Order: sequence, then C-alpha cells, then structure tokens
Amino acid sequence: MKNMLLIAASCLVLASSSVFACSPEELSKKAMELQTTMPAYLQKNPGKAQELTQKSQAISAQLQKSANVDDVCKAYDDLLAIMK
Repeated sequence: MKNMLLIAASCLVLASSSVFACSPEELSKKAMELQTTMPAYLQKNPGKAQELTQKSQAISAQLQKSANVDDVCKAYDDLLAIMK
C-alpha cells in the first residue's frame, strides 16, 4: 500500500511538472513581448543597454545550443522581470 501511494505521488509530480512546461507558443509570445518592451525600457534606462544586450545574446546562444524551451522561457522571463 505504501509503495502504491509513493508511485501515485510520483506520477502526480511528473504530470504536474509537464503542465507548467513552456510551450513553443508561449516562447514565441514572450519573445514578441520582449521585442516590444525592450526599446521603451532602453529609452528610459539607456545605462542598462549593455546589460540587456549581453543577456539577450546569451539567450540567443542558449537557443542555438539547446532545444530546451523551458530554459529559454526562463531566460526570457528573467529579462522581462528586469524591465518591469
């Protein structure tokens, strides 16, 4: 019985983690939001241009190296959080 509960709990955790995974559509939406938000942010904060450029380039390099959409989504979320 204890093993069955452990297996059920493990399945629940695995299932719930896939629900929160970033889809390619969400990634595209975040990229568009970043593209529209960044110019306005840089106009207000020109001193942050170098930092955002470096982070943006890191995201591009990460996307080229890996097909892990969740990592790229997190990086986009981090950039968007900086700009808000």
